Amino acid sequence: MIEDRLNSNFLVLVLGIVRFALFLAFVNHFLACGWYAVGSSSSSGWVDAHVDADYGVLYRYLMALHWSSSQFSSSMEVSPRNLQERVFAIFAVLQAVIVASTFVGSITNMMLEIVILKREKLRYQRCMRNFIKHYKISPGLAQRVRKYLDVCYDGEHNAEYQRKLLVQLPMHMLADVNEESRAPLLTLNSFFSFLQGTYPQTLRMICHEAISEVHVAAGDVLFSCGDACDRMLFLDIGRLAYKIGVSRKSTSTRGVSTMQKTFKPIHSEEPVKVNRQSFLSEGALWMWWTNAGEL
Repeated sequence: MIEDRLNSNFLVLVLGIVRFALFLAFVNHFLACGWYAVGSSSSSGWVDAHVDADYGVLYRYLMALHWSSSQFSSSMEVSPRNLQERVFAIFAVLQAVIVASTFVGSITNMMLEIVILKREKLRYQRCMRNFIKHYKISPGLAQRVRKYLDVCYDGEHNAEYQRKLLVQLPMHMLADVNEESRAPLLTLNSFFSFLQGTYPQTLRMICHEAISEVHVAAGDVLFSCGDACDRMLFLDIGRLAYKIGVSRKSTSTRGVSTMQKTFKPIHSEEPVKVNRQSFLSEGALWMWWTNAGEL
């Protein structure tokens, strides 16, 4: 099946529409050929009444196709003129009713799914607005909260649907799926690329058990300068901005001068753009690591 090879919901939808359009064209062609055959089988049929002898095959076919198409939604000047044509016309109307009902039912189901998803999201947003109003959250913070939760809502719903589907897979097949979906991003790093070539089973287990997704809204801070870091990050979708920080010397209250691992952002420098297919904080894999900037 072609649908099994497609990974885009939009392409699957387009394919369904194209397939139904081709089926509708085939039904119309079948009815047109049958209608012309019935009409030309006797001298009292619609062909002798509406088609001159000098008209070519293309015109005759188009007139028959026009009649078959009109059975779905409209009418035309050609109508049954004998018993055979009347019986075939009844058959064509029944076929048109079945095809039209199938089409309307498919469209209705698609619209119903969209309405249900939208209604659930509207209920979620209404609950969020009530929370903000009840606790009198400031407008600026409320906007940030709404943007972040909207991103989390979409991401969690996609992740929830994926989990419901993937949980039905056997464990070994689920590990294969996680490896194929996550390994291309991990192997951008030389260490994980080495693991893939030398210890592929180890990389497979890392992809299956040691990776989790984080969704971040626009304008939010993933980590701040000076935060403890216990994970390495890979950017799969989107773009981030990294603000570099510097270490500074501090003096204790007893007058003993010590070098502490504290940082502050350098506001004079432009943030470094982190594009998709990038990784950060690799040092957290090998040592105690503190973030030296803000992401």
